[in-house]
This record gives sequence, C-alpha cells and structure tokens, in this order.
Amino acid sequence: MRAASNVAIIGGGISGAVCASILAGKGVSVTVFESGRGPGGRMSQRREATGDGSELRFDHGAPYFTADHGEVAGIVRSWEARGLVAEWKAKFGCFDRNTGEFSDFEKEGTAKKYVGVPGMNSICKALCSEAGVEAKFGVTVGKVDWLHERSLWSLASLDGQDLGHFDAVVASDKNISSRRFTGLTEKPPPLDITLFPALSVMSQDIPVHSCFALMLAFAEPLTSIPVKGFSFKNSELLSWAFCDSSKPGRTCMPPVRETWVLHSTAEYASKVIAQNGLRKPSNDALARVAEELFQEFKTAGLNIPRPVFMKAHRWGSAFPGAVIGGEDKCLWDKNSKLAICGDFCASPNVEGAVLSGTRAASKLLGSLSLLSAAILTISSAEDEDEEEEEEKEGAGGSPQPMETTRRSSTVAARGNSCLLLRTWVMAAAVGLPMASPAPTATSLLRPSTELISTAPPPSAPAHVAAHTSRRRKLKPSDSTASARENRNGAPVAMS
Repeated sequence: MRAASNVAIIGGGISGAVCASILAGKGVSVTVFESGRGPGGRMSQRREATGDGSELRFDHGAPYFTADHGEVAGIVRSWEARGLVAEWKAKFGCFDRNTGEFSDFEKEGTAKKYVGVPGMNSICKALCSEAGVEAKFGVTVGKVDWLHERSLWSLASLDGQDLGHFDAVVASDKNISSRRFTGLTEKPPPLDITLFPALSVMSQDIPVHSCFALMLAFAEPLTSIPVKGFSFKNSELLSWAFCDSSKPGRTCMPPVRETWVLHSTAEYASKVIAQNGLRKPSNDALARVAEELFQEFKTAGLNIPRPVFMKAHRWGSAFPGAVIGGEDKCLWDKNSKLAICGDFCASPNVEGAVLSGTRAASKLLGSLSLLSAAILTISSAEDEDEEEEEEKEGAGGSPQPMETTRRSSTVAARGNSCLLLRTWVMAAAVGLPMASPAPTATSLLRPSTELISTAPPPSAPAHVAAHTSRRRKLKPSDSTASARENRNGAPVAMS
C-alpha cells in the first residue's frame, strides 16, 4: 500500500487551493488540475498589455473578502502572518444614479476587507505551491471515472490524455456535471452524477449569475470620486466599482496613475449572453460592452476622463444562484471518496468558498486517516511479534516445549487479530456495512488462543479479499509448531 493517499483536486480556485493545502499538510499527495493559466478562480488576476508595451494587472474577480466565520478568520490570520493578505483600509460607499450623490460611507474599522498581496491570486498561488501539492495549469479535465473494482478514480483531459489514477477526488467546479460544461466545450460533462446517489442534489444544474468586468486605467487619479469602492443604486448596467490600484501592495507605472475595475449587473450580463451565447465572446462584442459600461460609469463623476486602457472580460460563473451544501458546507460520497466543494456549497463569496474547502478536506482526512492509522497499528503489532521472537531466540538455549507452544499461540492470535483488523479497515474504506466495531489496538496485543476467522465479508470486492490474504512472515519455532497461517490468511492447526 502506498505511504500516502493520492488525491486529485479539480479546480484551482480558493476552495480547491485551501483543500489542497490542508490535505498536503497532513501528508496526503495532492494534484490540482486547473483549466486556466494560473490559480485563483474568483480571486484571479489578469495581466494586460498597453499600447506602449507596459503591463497592467487587474483583480477582475472578487475585489476583496471578509472573514466573519471564526474558522475562516483563523485561516486568514495565518495568511496575514505569511504576508499573503493585508487589510484594505479605504473609504467605501454607495452611489445613487437617480440623485447623483454618494451616501452610506464606510470608514476604517466598520468591516475588515482583506485583499491578496500583491494580487488577489497570491493566496491561491502560494497554497498551490506548498510541499505535497502538484499544480497542473492549462489542463481541462474532460473525464472523471470511478473504477469500482479497483476503488480508484481515473481522470482524463478534454483531449483524451490520461491524467492518472487517484484514491479520492475533490471537485471544486460547479460545472463538473453540468450541461453548462457542454455549452462551453461541446463535450459531455466529465462526471456522471447519476452514479452517486449521495450527490443527487447536483443532478440538476446549479444556476449561476454571470457578470462582465470592465478594466480601466487612467493617466490621472479620479479625484471627483470621494471613495475607493462603491456600489450602484438604481443602475441597470453597473453593480460595483473599485479603485484597484488603491489596494495594499499595488503600484502604477507612468503613464498610468490609477486603475479601476467595474462589475456589471447580473441582468445586463444575462441579456448580453442571451444575444451572443455561452461561447467566448468576440472582440467586437466585448468592445461594445466596454463602451456601454464606461458611459454608465461616467454618471458617477463630473470629470471622468477617457481612460488610456479599457477592456471588458466576461465572468461567466461569477455567482452561484443556489447553495447546495447544507450544514456540511460540501457534498460527500464516502463510498467513492468524492467530495464537491465551492462557494455554491456554502455561501456565494470567498469566505464561503474557503469554508467549503476546509469541510471537504475534513471529510477526506476522516476517511483516509482510518486506513492509515489502522495500517500503522497492524505494522506495529507485526513488528513487535518479530522483535519478541528475536529477543527470546537471542537469549540463548532452547525454549521448553510448553513455552514454545504458548508463544506460538500468542503470535498466531495476534496475527489473526491483525488480519481481522486489516479486513475490517479495507471493507470500511470502500463503504461496506460493518457488523461489529473495529478491533482495537488493545485487542491486537491481548494474548488469546481463540482462532478468529479472517475471511472477508461476502460482499467485499475482490481487491479487499486480495489485500487480506497478504501473509505475515512467521519464523518457525525450534520445536513442533502449534499454529501457522496458510496462504489465504486463515490459521491452520499443525500437529
């Protein structure tokens, strides 16, 4: 058996990255598959080139996040200690398009707003670079198959490339079993969710609210706007606007002095997508969106100049329209070790995604640790048997027949208990119902002359039976042996 379990995580957003970090920290081998050029998801950062060849960077997804939940707050504090996040201390408000006035100003201390440093994607990049995590970018998973007889997952890319076999899978992409995947790729969804009754809640497509992000760069600061971030009231086109360059760790190089990111309303995005379809929008379509959103933005200030850079980006799955994780904050099929996590399982924001990732990791660790702990117990008991025999043999002299018989019986009984525990563990790992609780470490070490049947449960898969048939190496005693194991792991009385 491998020393560490091997887990595939589909999606390198914050939920998948957090899950990967937790698992790797517990010794699990993790491979992250991300279709984008880098990690981030809703916390991605875009690089854009200007006409003079200089580079601009925009947090075009989530502009910031909060951490009200105690568990998430603790995680954020650890990120802050590592220099991955910082508090965005700025003034925020609301702009009423009908009155043309700003109101509801938020000042420092009202609500802590955190950002990644130097970009929102810095957190995911760091988590996906930790020891034990292998991240593969630009890889779209096109097939996720459960190999029941082997209790393994088989993954393949969209173009049919074999991506390997894994003990468990975490899917942080809401489109993993959705028709939306087909609309984007013209291929069937990677996962047939109907094969997993525990995940039936995903049998219906999870509704999503799309958004268009407009990235703007100005040669001069927008002094007519009194805040660095604000929501729109009574606007059919815009929902939010943020001064991206005002965040901690950001810099602007001349001729750019200030950068902004605007988010459209879901209604506006739906109308545009209905006209152009789910496929990647053309440059002309994006240019029209950019101009419409910029003209709406100009109503928020008296003197907003023409930007030196302007580009729109479609954020197709910006916000989930439903939350399906319930109290668990994730979905979990213990028989196949398949976890589903993401903001759509907890709450439609970064905090919800982080919390869902932690819960998915907890489910997996609970399942994987059962196997690991039991195997360690088995190995320890078997090693003790051999060490005890070696010590007694090394003491010199030939043992008395009665002593030999008693010691052999004890060793055999421990061997039987080890095999029973191994059988119980392997059956539990694949979700078979257990008629009795697991043998304990105490029972493994308690001398007993009873012969315990180690045959696997009748419904156990072949690989469980095969695993329980592994034979321990017992040294024959100097006199007549009282008990030994045969090749099937069952004790045989010897005369």
